[in-house]
Formats: sequence, structure tokens, C-alpha cells
Amino acid sequence: MDEQTHIGRVERVSPGNRTIRIEMAKSYVAYAMTLPVLRCKQKDGTILRCRVETAKPSKEGLAVTMVAGVPRDTIAQLKNNRIVVPSDEVQRDTEHYDTDELIGLQVNTPAKTEVGIVTGAFDTKASGMAEVELSNGVPILLPIVPEIVAQVDWTRNTLHLCSDAPIEAAMNEDNDDTVEA
Repeated sequence: MDEQTHIGRVERVSPGNRTIRIEMAKSYVAYAMTLPVLRCKQKDGTILRCRVETAKPSKEGLAVTMVAGVPRDTIAQLKNNRIVVPSDEVQRDTEHYDTDELIGLQVNTPAKTEVGIVTGAFDTKASGMAEVELSNGVPILLPIVPEIVAQVDWTRNTLHLCSDAPIEAAMNEDNDDTVEA
């Protein structure tokens, strides 16, 4: 059996309107909008394939209307089902993503040198922020803005920094708590 990637969860269903609302990370929305058929994985592992009439972005992810051929009873069963896709076909948006999707990514300089890992992330009114633990153990906060983050590479689980990213001083910082006399 081929590998499957979970890209979202059916949050709400409206069988009368043939619509469902899917909660998903921002990086999957553009890809999910192109799917002609949704693969809905039920709790018992069976997969229901539902043809899509329209899909549009919503606050929580995606709003999908099914074609008239999908029975309303089937649509009613979809609540809390996972949306899965073959892992070798999934595509994630490298420019639109939720800040918490960055947790666990390796952080690289423009020279492709690994400098740390994203250990946390949160949003502020101005921008997203990434908590990065540098390879020397020093924690820093980096704003998630185009001037700092050059690219997110989902296939390599890497966040690439711009050359102007302010990490050099922190990389040279001594994390030793001993006092020199």
C-alpha cells in the first residue's frame, strides 16, 4: 500500500448544501484546491472518494462543495474524517504557511550551513516569530518575514535564511555559564 499524507480534517458538514469545511494548514490549501477527488479516511481506515465541484479557501482551511452524485448521507458521515493524499503527490506552498508548521525544521544559512532548529513558533500582530535553538545551544527569536526567511523547503525540512538574518552574533555567543576570574 502506498504511503499517505494527512493534509486536513473535516471540521463541519452541511449535507443539504453538499458542502464540507476542512481544517488544514495554509501550506496545503493551494494544492488541495486542485484536487478533483477528496480521499476521506474514516476511523476504521476505509477511504471514501468524493468528487469535488468547487473548492475555495476559508478561515480554517478549505470550503468544498461536492458534485450532485455524492449522496447526502455520505457527506453527513465525513465529519472528523481525515483528508489524505498519496505522499509522492503532495505539494506544499513554500510562501504561504502557518508559523507552527515551521516547528522542527532545520535552519540553514545562505551557504547551506546548518545553524539550528526551529523549536517553537507563534504569531504577533506584526509577523510570525520562530524560536530557533542554534547549534551552540543559544535560543533566538527570528521574525518570519521575507527579509529574514529566504525559502522553506518542505522536501528537505529546511528553513533557509537570507544573508541579512541576524544570527552571527548569537552563533559566536558563548553559552557557558561559568564566570571568568
